[in-house]
Amino acid sequence: MRMPGTEGREPRSQFFRANVGVVVLNVEGEVLALEREGYAGSWQLPQGGLEVGEEPADAARRELGEETGLRWDQLQLLGEYPEWLAYELDEDMRGPDTGRGRVQIWFYVRLVDPAAGIDVRCAPSCMASGSAGPSSRIDHTGSPGAW
Repeated sequence: MRMPGTEGREPRSQFFRANVGVVVLNVEGEVLALEREGYAGSWQLPQGGLEVGEEPADAARRELGEETGLRWDQLQLLGEYPEWLAYELDEDMRGPDTGRGRVQIWFYVRLVDPAAGIDVRCAPSCMASGSAGPSSRIDHTGSPGAW
């Protein structure tokens, strides 16, 4: 049964999509941030949704590889945030695929392979460039693989 006044409209979904995020530190303690393609000046940490049947740690490995080219064996796992964090999307950003918002679990890793580099070309549809800086700021822009 539809609510009165919603005839002919698709109902807004109320689910929160499961998501993971990864905070990546290099040996200098700089945090990797990726500039979003098509959103100049909008930066984010590597993150993405869980696939059906996928566990959060597996999703973190996959997303990090897709967005940076890094492999889990090039990193040291420093920790995992002990709780799921939730946030709502603005109403105009909600839809059948996005839901009402996200619930995220976060992983904290350190790059330990000195030969490893970040390649933001792994995810050209969403990332334009990479940058690293102390956790309080982002202080330089790196070219693909330069971080």
